[in-house]
Amino acid sequence: MNKKTLKIRPYARLLTMLGDQLIKNEQIALIELIKNAYDADADWVKLSFENFGDNLEVLANSKIIIEDNGEGMSLETIEKSWMNPATPNRFVKKGESKKTKKKKRIIQGDKGIGRFSILKLGKNISITTRPENSDVEFEIDYDLSAYDNDFLTENGEEKELFIDDLNIEVRTKKPAIIV
Repeated sequence: MNKKTLKIRPYARLLTMLGDQLIKNEQIALIELIKNAYDADADWVKLSFENFGDNLEVLANSKIIIEDNGEGMSLETIEKSWMNPATPNRFVKKGESKKTKKKKRIIQGDKGIGRFSILKLGKNISITTRPENSDVEFEIDYDLSAYDNDFLTENGEEKELFIDDLNIEVRTKKPAIIV
């Protein structure tokens, strides 16, 4: 008898599928992102809707901007938590409640999947975050619209695209505005 060990390798489009299927609608997606700000001990969250139609119809250049004054993410947090879906860093034993560092709020997000809410709202994502007391901020930009299929076309040939094939660049820069 022959034996072979296989690995699970999801296609990259799983990311957009999770956003579409885990998050019921756009309102829930916004609530999830506001809960992320709450869990980051933010005092305020500002939602801006730019370039939408009269009845909030999505146009080609529509943009939703979510700003808060929460604790922000360090490069290590981006690398070890944000980039790794279902991160257990907020996981606690049943019956216990984990609280935020500063304000001692009961953490709302506990499954590590709230980040997929962004993908319910759009596929072209830009994140800017600055950890507390830091003189630098980090920018992440990615466009997942090309990954809605199992294949990418490169030089006229179809190429399979798996989640572990995705590379997302993080830039470090001086903040434009210091609050």
